[in-house]
Amino acid sequence: MDAEACNYEQPTDEGCTFSLLPSIRRCPVAELMALQNPTQSNRKAHLMNWKHVRLELARTSEFPDGSRDCAYELVVPLDAQGVIDRKAFEAARGRATVQRIWPHQATQRGAIIRRKAGWAFSYAPGDADDETVFHLEDHPLAVGNYVTVTETNGERLPFRVVRSL
Repeated sequence: MDAEACNYEQPTDEGCTFSLLPSIRRCPVAELMALQNPTQSNRKAHLMNWKHVRLELARTSEFPDGSRDCAYELVVPLDAQGVIDRKAFEAARGRATVQRIWPHQATQRGAIIRRKAGWAFSYAPGDADDETVFHLEDHPLAVGNYVTVTETNGERLPFRVVRSL
């Protein structure tokens, strides 16, 4: 499969996505194939641990019952404990994506990035739009668990994992 065959709007079983730059398509399968002589079982293992995770806004003063309408959709590699698999992430960074879904706003698509201080969601080059995510370093992204996202305005919001497939 070549990178041109990948389509973000209709993900394939291989999980191909667009990169942050809309004119460049990236395919994690092609990236994995480019690794130095991995075995077929290693490639399959790297592909199998990528999960679709949905985070929904948890209870806040503004939303006492939380909100299903304020959400993040992630594609991340998880290990057996549900923690981000750093080796799989490093092997195919372009595959780790985020969608920010907010009412009355266009859906933002970006990348999950690793920084010295931890993990963040990034929607454009530079760090002005980055949203820091707490509890991703060693906290399982299992249904019912919580993470905290710091919005670009500095507001910290709790999100609950509602799906991890």
